[in-house]
Amino acid sequence: MWLPLCLWLTDRLIRKPSLRRLAVLSAAFGVHLLAGHFNLAFITQLTCCSFALLRFILRADQTRDWKPVWLVPAAVGL
Repeated sequence: MWLPLCLWLTDRLIRKPSLRRLAVLSAAFGVHLLAGHFNLAFITQLTCCSFALLRFILRADQTRDWKPVWLVPAAVGL
């Protein structure tokens, strides 16, 4: 349940960066850690960071902005 939710929130954060979306993604990561499945939470966080980087690399337009990519690891850190 947490992996699809976190991927969806990551996609929303990358498309339209905002502090609210950053806080919601951070809360989702935190609640996932509270469940006690630390290995799955780490895999989810790693997948979300990889998804953000891959989304940045495969972006069709040439106006690549690094800000949304760095927000995902910031959410993991929070």
